[in-house]
Amino acid sequence: MYTPQEQAVLAGLLAETAHGQDQDEMAERLLKEFGSFSGVFEADRRALEKCGLTQRQAVLLVSLCAIARHCARARFSGHPSLEARADLDDYVRALYVGVRNERFSVLCMDGHSRLIEARTLAEGTLRGIRVQSRALIEYVVNTGARRVVFCHNHPGGEVSFSQADIQSTRVFWEELHTLGVTLQDHLLYAGGDVVSMREACGLGETFYFPPQRPPLVRAGRAGNR
Repeated sequence: MYTPQEQAVLAGLLAETAHGQDQDEMAERLLKEFGSFSGVFEADRRALEKCGLTQRQAVLLVSLCAIARHCARARFSGHPSLEARADLDDYVRALYVGVRNERFSVLCMDGHSRLIEARTLAEGTLRGIRVQSRALIEYVVNTGARRVVFCHNHPGGEVSFSQADIQSTRVFWEELHTLGVTLQDHLLYAGGDVVSMREACGLGETFYFPPQRPPLVRAGRAGNR
């Protein structure tokens, strides 16, 4: 769904490069094709060109996502504290502004929850996200992190973890635990929301399900490895 205001904003962006095209009609066509205002900006260049945009127009809309993501993260310059859950959620949202594919990222923090560094370690395929254990552990060790938060996104908006997500997170917890590094949580960004694996799935300190607590997850495709 979209509003007349969103259509007007999109038409305004296209106006300078319309070259005789009806930008209002073009904006309406894009919104209907991609389903929402954000969906237009999350589309890739080829999909936009198939809807009738010129290469220049498509590049403009795609580049705006990168700009928006940069602006969203700019407020977290330096080494911000992510101890408060609200700040952590906002940082995760900033990571995934306009991201069209599934990504697995690691936030490395010191013992006081100040961010040292964040990095995307894997991108999704049709078979899910494959995270190499060795690469993850090496990255965490090299940053000197004492606390770690995993996060990944579901561009389609599905707010649920798979059994594979939980199983692989448990494996990583064990590997990090032996190094004295705390895996604080695994967060999922979907549909504008940030969801905690610990909370949503009723997981304990070690990412095991507590006794007699049924898993509230979906069976699903392969997760992290």
